[in-house]
Amino acid sequence: MQQDPEVGTRLVEVPVSLLENGMYIAALDRPWMVPPHLLKRGRSDLRRLRSYCRSVYVDPQRSQPQVQAILSALQIPPDLAEFAPLPAEERRSPAIMSSDPREVHHAEQLYIKTQRTLQRLMRDEHDWYRRLPTLQREIGRLIAALEVVPDTLVWLTRLKHRGAYRLEHGLNVAILAMAFGQHLGHERSRLEELGLAGLLHDVGKMRLDQAILDKPGPLTEEEFAHVQGHVLHGYAMLEDDPHLPTAVKIACRDYHERLDGSGYPRGKPARDIGEAARILAIVDTYDAITSDRVYSPARPATEALGILHQGRRHLFDGRLVDRFIDWIGLYPLGTLVELNNGMVGIVVAQVPDQPLRPQVLVKLDERKAAIPGRRVDLAEPALGGFRLSVDKTLPPGAYGVQLDSLPMPDG
Repeated sequence: MQQDPEVGTRLVEVPVSLLENGMYIAALDRPWMVPPHLLKRGRSDLRRLRSYCRSVYVDPQRSQPQVQAILSALQIPPDLAEFAPLPAEERRSPAIMSSDPREVHHAEQLYIKTQRTLQRLMRDEHDWYRRLPTLQREIGRLIAALEVVPDTLVWLTRLKHRGAYRLEHGLNVAILAMAFGQHLGHERSRLEELGLAGLLHDVGKMRLDQAILDKPGPLTEEEFAHVQGHVLHGYAMLEDDPHLPTAVKIACRDYHERLDGSGYPRGKPARDIGEAARILAIVDTYDAITSDRVYSPARPATEALGILHQGRRHLFDGRLVDRFIDWIGLYPLGTLVELNNGMVGIVVAQVPDQPLRPQVLVKLDERKAAIPGRRVDLAEPALGGFRLSVDKTLPPGAYGVQLDSLPMPDG
């Protein structure tokens, strides 16, 4: 938040993805880039505003009643650095498909193989540790695949299956953590640590009451405390293994800690939380929110990013959240979107210089009728005076559109 010098009230920082009609915009995150006319009312002006800013500052007192609940949820402490996006030259240009389909097929098979190994480990309460050397080898192969087809593997983390969250989540977190670490420039040994920590961060759930883990409704206080215990159970299981790096064990122990001390199991302050645990906290939260769980349906990736951005000053490392959003994009791969002409499609590629204009594989026409997949580049110049753009994001599975495979290279 920042102070509004004219009225002396606290302004609420709102990510552009969460902008709603009725919010009174008092300031922008980069006023030197935006002409004053962009502050006029109207949907077209709002879309143009979103194309220039990552966040805005809203005056709750001047905003309309229907948005007050959102603004209340977004009020966060004002004591950390402001959002600073990466320069365009430091961002990479995503491409799901390799020029060699064999590399894509190899990545798919490696994903499946690693997932099966992890599932066997999580189901073997007594001899689980015997599969650790296999997982370590497969992490090395995943890192090699990330160097060739990074977005193929990231796309595979979006192909989620109902009722399979506990079986898919560990591998998804591992891939996201390694891909993000690669974007941050970490060396291979560091990527291996992030990948192993991702695979093993929930290993302690083997020691929990499975009926509580599978409970669809709210947990009692005692049940919630029982579930929180998985972190220390997992650390105890990993602590004495001489072949696991210490950084992996610590990350698995601390990834539920939060910078303001509100996390668990120890309520550590920010200074005692290492970077690997901070990375794991971000990707674990992102994958959880975008997955179907027994007590919560999957939500759009943009909503997960909004939640991370909302917590970037007191729960999550703000610098890492900013870098994560720069890496994964405002409309991450696999996001289901509705265009301004009513068509519905899936984001399959992003344009670094135009984060609000991704490439979309259109699956439904303007009347929501199914059509053969057609790739549309929203960054292309307008045709016939009408330019397509993303109107809104949709929950996974909306209108029956499912992510069940990799998109074809030619769309």
